[in-house]
Amino acid sequence: MPNGKTHKDDFLAAYVEYAKALRTWFVAFGIGVPVFILTHSNVSDPLRLQRLDRSIAIACLIGVGFQVLLASLNKMVMWALYYGEIQASFRGQRLYRVADTISSWFWIDIGVDGLTFSAFGWAIWKLLIAIGG
Repeated sequence: MPNGKTHKDDFLAAYVEYAKALRTWFVAFGIGVPVFILTHSNVSDPLRLQRLDRSIAIACLIGVGFQVLLASLNKMVMWALYYGEIQASFRGQRLYRVADTISSWFWIDIGVDGLTFSAFGWAIWKLLIAIGG
């Protein structure tokens, strides 16, 4: 490939873009649903009557919280790996080894995304039942 790039580089770039897009969607959705509920009385009134307005908003905010925690974990891990690249002596420290190990655990991303989908799915299911039935 030109400029010394490999398919691995292309796959990583694509992964980074999809991960950013998904996290952006998750956060926008998780904030947008409660705002939508609060600003549309035809939606919020039936939810209040069934005492679902708070639980739906909380479920959405929990989903956002999962994503914020994942982003924070990834940020800390990447800082440790970066610091290990610029400070070779840091690579021998426990924090670097832990960060290196965590960076290979893709299941964390899958699990947190699954929890986020679950929180949002529950909220939307309850919302649709409340305003539709």
